[in-house]
Amino acid sequence: MKGKWVISALVLLAFSQVACAQLKLFPAKGKQEILDTTRMAGKDSVAVAAADSVAAAPVFTPPSTVKVQLRLPLDGSAERKAGYMNFYEGFLLGVRQAASEGIQVDLEATECGAAAPRETDGFHLVVDAAPVQQLLRENRAGWTVVPLETETEQLCDSCQVALIPGGWQTRTAELARWIREDWKPWDKLFVLAPGTDPKTEFLKKALKDKGLSFTQLGNDYPHQNYESIRGTARFVLVAEDPGYTASVVNFLSGPVKLKKAETVFYCSSKVRSYARRFEEDALSNANTRMVSSYCVDYTEPQVDSFILDFRHYYGAEPNQFAFHGYDTALYFLRLASLYGEQWALGLEKDATPAQGLLTDFRFRHENGGKGLVNTAFRRITYAADLSETVESVYAQ
Repeated sequence: MKGKWVISALVLLAFSQVACAQLKLFPAKGKQEILDTTRMAGKDSVAVAAADSVAAAPVFTPPSTVKVQLRLPLDGSAERKAGYMNFYEGFLLGVRQAASEGIQVDLEATECGAAAPRETDGFHLVVDAAPVQQLLRENRAGWTVVPLETETEQLCDSCQVALIPGGWQTRTAELARWIREDWKPWDKLFVLAPGTDPKTEFLKKALKDKGLSFTQLGNDYPHQNYESIRGTARFVLVAEDPGYTASVVNFLSGPVKLKKAETVFYCSSKVRSYARRFEEDALSNANTRMVSSYCVDYTEPQVDSFILDFRHYYGAEPNQFAFHGYDTALYFLRLASLYGEQWALGLEKDATPAQGLLTDFRFRHENGGKGLVNTAFRRITYAADLSETVESVYAQ
């Protein structure tokens, strides 16, 4: 706890001043480690690191130092503040890794409250976690990385933003594609929804486009004649109703087995936010197939290394926000180290996917909008033995 307290005090200090070439932000057993981002690695290591994200383009002049502005909202509840501080802690570790690869970084971390001025000129890279309405009002000239906002249809229509969370429409289409891939003769598909909502209507259209027939069920799902199905009973849910979702998960994790053993449940990661409403092993018992923008694969060695580093520097366990901060910093710093403030053109020039610890990256324009949306997702399969399998996929 002592280490955590020290870093919190230092982080708060960082929001009142610019954190430049030497970031004195990493306590190690009571002592600060100076992160010297002016220390250059060999050219080969820089090239290898950059190649993980995009291919170098000779028409761009790489900056000698990547100037970065990170803007985080630190108002609101204690839980909200803690999440953004965890993101910041992970972001700093991403800066540290970039520095070890020879990428010089000049980082300014500021608050982006409603009254905070937004001066973003002179930066190669701006990462802004402000609420969507504030981003729409400011609509700055130049590109902005939006790491956490999910209202993609509003932002991408008129703003030059790179949205890391995949759009709900693309995610829903990915669910339909997964069902189509799993489909076998004699299977039957049920769309679950308590009523009519835009996301369920979009899902139904996506299923029809894939040539899949289905039956829509509302609150009557427990009373269907599932015993007569010769193949697998497949269920899919995208409606965001907490009570209904919890009831469905509880039913599919147990009672349905008395009627039909072979069942599969497809859903988006929104279901995880209702986890307190059902049993811990419910998703596994329901044979869940989940599409998410975020998921840590704890079988990866790089994940173990990050966890150990986070424990060392912060005296705590990293959560999803910390992993996300690390991925965001490292991916876009590598990009900006090659293309400078034109990093968005680098995204468009090279569609090669890149994999992070929590999320993957591949961007494209959606529906003719000005912005770029991440179309990389992770499929999570929950097995009956409580194990999870994570697979990276990219929208077609």
